[in-house]
Amino acid sequence: MTTLNILWNDLVATPRNVRKVKTGIESLAASMASDDGQIQNLVVVAREDGKYEVIVGERRRRAAVHNVKTKVWGRDATLRCELRDGQNATSISYAENAQRENMHPADAIRAFATLKAEGYTEEAIANRYHYDLVEVDKMLALAALSLKVINALAANKIDVACAQAFTLTGDHKRQERILKRYRTAHEVRRALTETKVTTGHRLFSFVGMDAYQAAGGTITGDLFSPKGEGYADDPDLVQRLVDEKLDALAAEAEARGWGEVIAAENTPYDSYRWHRLYPDQETRTLSDAEEAFMDELQEKREARIAELFAALGEDFDLEFDEELREIEAQIDRIGTVERDYSEEAKRGAVLLIVIGHQGKADVTAYTRKAPRSTRSASGSDSGTGAPRPLYDARMTEELSRMRTVALQAEVAKNQHLANAVLLDALLPILAESHPDAHAVQLRASTDIQEPAQHFDYNTREMSSPYAGVADLIAGAPKKAANRFAWVLALDDADIARLLAACTAALIDGRHAKYADPERLRSVDRIARAASLDMRDHWEGGVEFFGAITKKAMLAALTEACGPAAAENCEKMPKGKLAEACAERIPGRGWLPPALITPDEPEVEPEDEAEPQDDDGEDIDAGEVEAVDECAFAEADNDPDEHFAVAAE
Repeated sequence: MTTLNILWNDLVATPRNVRKVKTGIESLAASMASDDGQIQNLVVVAREDGKYEVIVGERRRRAAVHNVKTKVWGRDATLRCELRDGQNATSISYAENAQRENMHPADAIRAFATLKAEGYTEEAIANRYHYDLVEVDKMLALAALSLKVINALAANKIDVACAQAFTLTGDHKRQERILKRYRTAHEVRRALTETKVTTGHRLFSFVGMDAYQAAGGTITGDLFSPKGEGYADDPDLVQRLVDEKLDALAAEAEARGWGEVIAAENTPYDSYRWHRLYPDQETRTLSDAEEAFMDELQEKREARIAELFAALGEDFDLEFDEELREIEAQIDRIGTVERDYSEEAKRGAVLLIVIGHQGKADVTAYTRKAPRSTRSASGSDSGTGAPRPLYDARMTEELSRMRTVALQAEVAKNQHLANAVLLDALLPILAESHPDAHAVQLRASTDIQEPAQHFDYNTREMSSPYAGVADLIAGAPKKAANRFAWVLALDDADIARLLAACTAALIDGRHAKYADPERLRSVDRIARAASLDMRDHWEGGVEFFGAITKKAMLAALTEACGPAAAENCEKMPKGKLAEACAERIPGRGWLPPALITPDEPEVEPEDEAEPQDDDGEDIDAGEVEAVDECAFAEADNDPDEHFAVAAE
């Protein structure tokens, strides 16, 4: 093997190179033109005409040509090359390209971290290596992650998308805490943005970025979002601005004469029963040119009418003259016509203003007179809507999922209760054609098999319904035919244990936004039977209190510690207030409403069956009374007859 310095112009491409696609020539040329220069030799074979075919290093050859043509290098530039035997050229090319691997993303991230540490700015890195500045910012954001996250990427425990999700926070401790629990981009992104509102959300679009930032709101940018979205850090501020804007729109509509205005985030459920109101008046606007043309058309119309009157006298119908109909059609088309509501129509109507999917205010008029108690969704003095709940739907569902896990564990430990729960769920299948919803769902949900995702550090030891039968489950065959034979061979005790665990795992107590009330009442019945007390399983911590509103925190302080404690903390910023709640409330037995099992309601009376005649037809109550009276009247004289009739 011989090493030569060969003039750039004496190097030519070879058809024997197995890599045909050449990319990134300009960035490679810039790298070779820097202080680093040529790092790796080219591999060439000699030709009879004095030229050298490049077997390995075609991109470097093209980069050198680019530097010479752009006058970065002089025309006397040379490249270091290894001269090889031409007989092995193709095998050398294949071996070099087949064995080449792309740099691991973790190595690339560490390289950018080194460049940043050496003092290179984003612009310097972009110019030196011909990267887009946005891509440099993304790589540097990844380079700023916790070393534990980068090491997890290097060990292939997480993928690049997951690492990108960690850039939503610069807190390394929080990144490492999330890393212990989640390994997918979706889970990490959800955990880091649970208490935030995406800037693509319709409520944020309704408020607008300018209004949010003018009110002091801050944004967490997401460099890796395909739409360039980010997250509003203060959802309470977003909600306040939404309420204020809805109130302003409602006040503006009332000032325009609308008798009733409903301004809400969502369309009221019963609005499908309302009747649409359509504009009842028109306003025609004419420009100066259209005014002149209108006068001309009116003159033509009058002239045609006079002409018809002279020819036909009074006995003619204007509708049968084509020329006159064409003139009138032109008159109808001229100008800009706007349809609107009269003042009288607005006074007797209701105007509904809701926030659409794109964040725009959708306005619809109805003839139905809506109750004034639903006018505004803000709950402020300017509107009369119901106040917003202390806990949003997402938090309520999250807490109810923790309660579900605890309830499953309690039922799994009590075989008699588990059998009763299962039988209670199965009986309606035999007895009723349309049974009510039940806590036991026929398919177990993976979402409720583990403790809560976001507040599991607030839970105490919470066992799984499978914990008591882990030994049996481990020995169960995977294939259905083998599993059935295995079940048949179990003794009654093991069957009872497995049945209790499986029944418990089927319980779904999640309180989602549109949860069936009958199912939730069934969950409460089982919880009372199991004597479920969530104080044994959960206690609020700083992460939980930081995820709810200040109003909810102050309400919790009032319930747990008294009004004076809430008054003392009322002016604290949200972060400090969460810490105060986490310090003062634990140990006092306080629970949020979603974790409390309600008291047992009064027993519902069973519906009495309607009496039927011999043919199976229902008998009217009046007829029953008449028949009874006649029967007992006839049997009055004979006690035996009396009892015989009564028995019938």
